[in-house]
Amino acid sequence: MLFWFYMLALSLLLPITMTTIGTIFRKKAPHHINLLVGYRTRRSMLSRQTWVFAHRYCGKIWLWSGLILIPIALIAMLCVIGRDTDTVGYVGALLCVLPILTMIGSVIATERALKKNFDPFGFPLRRDSGNRLS
Repeated sequence: MLFWFYMLALSLLLPITMTTIGTIFRKKAPHHINLLVGYRTRRSMLSRQTWVFAHRYCGKIWLWSGLILIPIALIAMLCVIGRDTDTVGYVGALLCVLPILTMIGSVIATERALKKNFDPFGFPLRRDSGNRLS
């Protein structure tokens, strides 16, 4: 039973962390573009606008992913309560991989959004409303 509690805590660690960091990044990106803290990719570090956009966009994904993964982890671990350690271990390992895959997906989605909204130099792309006179 002690192993089950350990795997429960381990499977909730990443979703809770994602929810916390997602909430922080959605509200406020790190003030300065830096190489140590934050969503750091070549495209996100081009300008202050890309930096803030990337943090808000990825923060939103992390917040909602974490909120979805928490009940999934709880329900999955409750389904294996009292089972043998191998079963609990396999389910716990799978529940630790899901947030990692979500994090990888969030980077892909954020980079696509940056590419769609900013030029290669970090300037916002103009969105014409279709009212061109020329």
